[in-house]
This record gives sequence, structure tokens and C-alpha cells, in this order.
Amino acid sequence: MRVFYSDHAIIGSNLKLKEKVYVYVSDEGYVVRISDKRPKNSIDYEFFDALLVPGFINLHTHIGDSFAKDEVYGLNTVEAVGSDKGLKWKLLEEVDEERFKNGVRMAVKEILSTGTTTFVDFREGGVEGIKKLREALNGVRIRNIILGYPSDNKIYELLKISDGIGIHSLNAHTDLELKEIFSTARSMNKLIAFHASETVYQREKSFRRYGVSDVIRGLNLIRPDFIVHMTRAELHEIKRVADERIPVVLCPRANMYLSSGIPPIKEFVRNNVIIGLGTDNVMVSSPDLFRELECVVRLTRLEGLKIDPKDLLKMVTKNATNILNRPIGIIEEGFHADFFVFDLSKPNVAGMEDLLKALVLRGKSENVLATFVNGKIAFER
Repeated sequence: MRVFYSDHAIIGSNLKLKEKVYVYVSDEGYVVRISDKRPKNSIDYEFFDALLVPGFINLHTHIGDSFAKDEVYGLNTVEAVGSDKGLKWKLLEEVDEERFKNGVRMAVKEILSTGTTTFVDFREGGVEGIKKLREALNGVRIRNIILGYPSDNKIYELLKISDGIGIHSLNAHTDLELKEIFSTARSMNKLIAFHASETVYQREKSFRRYGVSDVIRGLNLIRPDFIVHMTRAELHEIKRVADERIPVVLCPRANMYLSSGIPPIKEFVRNNVIIGLGTDNVMVSSPDLFRELECVVRLTRLEGLKIDPKDLLKMVTKNATNILNRPIGIIEEGFHADFFVFDLSKPNVAGMEDLLKALVLRGKSENVLATFVNGKIAFER
């Protein structure tokens, strides 16, 4: 049993801010008790002038291209990552094993240094691609959820070694293939997600081939656990995902970097869509959810929308908890002890009375003193 103390902490599914909190963690890495009373026995970790925060969850990455940071600078989405002629695929073919592995491990260090304890990766390369990524992650203390892409049509084999399916483009599959992918994933109780309407090109291609957008086609054939991007989605599509309670994972920094557009965040918020955040390809965006939150805030302020700081925090914690249906993203009894320590004495937040605003509006990786996964140190500054 380990005991953590912090002057301030964000506790429970309602993300309530509490003072002078003691968190008890079992040897198995679960939170077993939360109290405001000092224990008689010794305290393992004490953090003063600090905020204990649920570990952030990055709902969409492509960590396998982290060896090629900014090598696609100036290219658009099709040129950079397009399935037909994207530079990314050439780079992945040419990279040697050691450089690939080092890129993944450096990306993980950055992820942990920003308070993120779980990332969800869309992994390329079929069965072999997943094996290669898992090997690179071997021995690294971070929670990873890997969604494979069935490029080699080995759906069952892929699902046996992955956490689910992440479809890059619905346009690359027939209706029959998508139904088979979906039914197989569901029969094995695995996650399923897909990219949709990231670009005008994707939408137009879907209309030409199938008579509907990729968003609508996907929803008609599959009930995903979440959809990624919807950068070019129209209002009727946003209303449909809201009505069907399908979460949407937004990656605005990557969309802008690749000149795909700006996601209609205001409409997602207004229609009560369940929103999660991802940082997308490491080659185009740092895997830093503090920067993603800042981007969301500034884009929505341009549209005259003010999102409550707690709702912003939900996008990288509680919403992700519900999307993934795992005991993570909340500091609560029975949940994994995944959290980070946010330094309130740093100049960027010193003196701020609203600690949620300090965290989501001004937080930076420099504020992260330590990150814990299953109650054990994964990163320490």
C-alpha cells in the first residue's frame, strides 16, 4: 500500500476540486481509499502547492511515425498521409528498426511528461505493424490501447493481438468488408473507430463511390466506439452523432498543420456531442494535450463560445473514460492509480485562484512534476 498526499486534487467522476487529499493505492495499482484525514502510518509521497490530476487520455495518435517529426511540413493531408501517395508510407517503408523504436520511445517520454498516462494509437501495417509497435513499447510504463488497421485482411489475427480496429479510410473498404470488420470486432469485444471527413477529398470520394458522405456511410454500416476528425462534417451529421451518442475525437492542431480545415467545434459543443481529444500523427503534432486544449479554447473563442474549464478537462479525462469503458481517467476508488502532479508554484500559474483555469488554460508540460501509472512513477521532472 502506498499513500499520496496533495494540497489539492481533482477527485471522482464529477471532477470535484478538493483540498488536503490522501489517496491510498494498493500494491496492484488501484485506488482503494480517498480521505481528508492524515494517516497514522507514513506517507510515501507528499506534494505541496500542487494539484493531483487524473491522468490525461490521448484518444488518437499515430505514434509509429514519431521518427519523422516535421518531415511532411508544408504538405497537405493527401500528400503527407494519403493512402495512395502519402510521403508517410514511403518513410515507414524505409525506416530501420532502431530508429523506429527510438522514435516511439522518445514520443512516449514526451507523452508522459505532459501528464498523459494513456494513448490510443491507430497502428498501420496490419499484424506485423502491431507486433513491431508492441516490441518498441516493451518495458515502457504507459497505458497503451492499440487499434490495428486490417490492411492485410487478417481481421481475426489482427484482433487477437490488438485492442480493436482503427480504420484509416472507409473509402478503402466495401460495405461487405466493413460489416465483416465490425461484426468480428464486436464478437471479440474489441473497440472500433474510424477516420471520417478529415478532408474535402475524403468526402467527395465517398459521395462519388457511394452516394453519401463517409460519416453517414460509416454510421449506416457500423456503430463505432468513436469517430476521429469530422473536420468537414455538416450540421445534419453532427446532429446524428449527437442523437446516437457516438463520441467524436477532435485533433484540430493536426488538421490545421495539414491544411485540412478547422473542425466545427462550436456545433459539436452546442449539440452536446461527446468530445474527446487526440494529437494525431507525432510527425505533425507534439503529443501534448495541454497544447490541444489551448487550441480548442482559442478556436472556440473566435466563434464567440466559452467552454467551461471543467468541460475542457472532461475532454481529456472523464469523456475518454466513458468512450473506452475502462477504469482510467478518474481518481476514484476501484480505478487505476493513473495521475500526475501539477506544480502550482510555477510562474505561468502562480497566484491563480481558479485551479481548473490554471490547469486547462495555462498548463504546460513544465508544470508536470511527476506522472504515475498504476501508482508507480512513469515520469519525474
